[in-house]
Amino acid sequence: MKKISSISSQKSFVTMQDWDTTAWKSNYESCQKEICESLVGSVPLDIEGTFFTNGPGKFEIGKDKIDHPYDGFGMVNAFTIESGTAIFRNRFINCDAYSKESRSKTLLFRRTFSNNGGGLFSNVIKLKRKNLSNQNIIHYSDRLLTFHDSGIPYRLEGDSLRTYDSYTFKGNVKKDSNFQPYPKIDPSSGNLIGFSTTYKNTKSTNIQIIEINQNITLESSKEFEVPFFTLFYDFTITENFYIFHATPANFDSLAYTLGSKVSFRIFEINCY
Repeated sequence: MKKISSISSQKSFVTMQDWDTTAWKSNYESCQKEICESLVGSVPLDIEGTFFTNGPGKFEIGKDKIDHPYDGFGMVNAFTIESGTAIFRNRFINCDAYSKESRSKTLLFRRTFSNNGGGLFSNVIKLKRKNLSNQNIIHYSDRLLTFHDSGIPYRLEGDSLRTYDSYTFKGNVKKDSNFQPYPKIDPSSGNLIGFSTTYKNTKSTNIQIIEINQNITLESSKEFEVPFFTLFYDFTITENFYIFHATPANFDSLAYTLGSKVSFRIFEINCY
């Protein structure tokens, strides 16, 4: 018979002195350079390929600081391993918001997790959140794509990481819409499956699910209406179903219009 090992009931506590706060804070420091360098050392010859990452990499524009790390501008890192050597390169995603705010040297657009400085005047009636393209990156059908939940993807050149432009999958996604940041690849068909959401009012949610094949041709498009307001962020697929988790929420439209709350704080989740 197997014995069940006893578990100590003694509590242990971690104090702030035990944390490596220096390493933690370094995640909120802007990357100062875009580089392309060979890494020191060697890699086994049977390992080849490129590993891409995407995430916030810049947290200020001019004298304006970004208050929340998730609102930082997107930066792609690429590690390419070939013939026993490794090369690292990085580059900021030159999305529309990054380009315009870099030229103006000030924050112009509203963000998800933090408002612009200057109070209500700097945020009132700025209803469209900026697409930072800093949440995900995938390589599909020889296309390198970055994503953010407030807009459509951006396409990058795989070697130089240069930003081409926002990407509509050959017109199958509207330029002024959104394409949520975690699409799936169907293992049986190889199709890319993603979705966008729209809101006619605060009482319902419309969702469009599209499947794109490897020729970037539309395979299918299905639309559904959910009879309450909700936030869809991720989903999963099976052989026969798309599966979404829908949590009803209330939307404070007045606070959002006036800019008195950051975008992330205007939702009240109703958990049943």
